[in-house]
This record gives sequence, structure tokens and C-alpha cells, in this order.
Amino acid sequence: MKQCSKCKEYKVEEDFHKKKSAKDGFQSRCKECNKEAVASWQLENPDWYIDTPSRPAYKRHHLSLELYAELLNTYNGKCWSCKESDSNLGIDHDHSCCSGTFSCGKCVRGVLCVNCNTALGLLKDSMDKIQLLLEYASKF
Repeated sequence: MKQCSKCKEYKVEEDFHKKKSAKDGFQSRCKECNKEAVASWQLENPDWYIDTPSRPAYKRHHLSLELYAELLNTYNGKCWSCKESDSNLGIDHDHSCCSGTFSCGKCVRGVLCVNCNTALGLLKDSMDKIQLLLEYASKF
């Protein structure tokens, strides 16, 4: 039996989540109290989910579903760069505005396939580097 630090009730260990770093191997709050605490925190912090990979891409980039659909339909669901169809299209944004993985929504440039988005990112959006790569590739 273990006492919950929140509700002060004694409960069986199965009523507590495991926690390796805890002395007894369990969290101090029971599962029920922990669930309430998490729900309360989420209500107080409505944007908590914005930068989590499990959320839809358009939400992580602060876009409405309508705008996201418009971006996808611009080239009939194809990459804006290579114009090839790809089931794994990503939202491209200007990294000079938002340096992280996700954008503020104002710096979204378009929709790219994984290859085009990766290439652009590896070249750090540098027009000089892109031009040099084009010149190099045209020699062969």
C-alpha cells in the first residue's frame, strides 16, 4: 500500500504509475490524481500541444485546415519544387524567421516532398549554394 501525495488515500501500487527515479519505483500521485492534474494543466496551457510531433502538421505550423488544404491543392497534391506526387509531403517554411522545426505560420513558403525539403534544408536555404550545386551538376 502507498499513500497518494494529493488525495492522501492509501492505494495499491497498481494505482500508481511507475517511476524509475523514485525510491519506491512509483510516482507520488495516484493515477487518478495525476490524470486530473494533467487535464487541469492542459486547460491552463491551451497551446501545450503545438510543437509535438503527434499533432497534425498544419497545427504545428499554426495553419488553419482550410489554408493547409489550399497549399496541398496548389499543385494537385504534388511537391511544389519537383512536381512529383509524394504521399509524404511536408510544410516548408523560412528558417530565417523560425529556426526550429515548426513555423509561426506567417513564414510558410509551400509544400515539398521529403527529398526537396531535405535538400533545401541541407543547403541552408542558400541561393549561392543552390546555384553552385546546379553549376556543378550541369558539368556532367
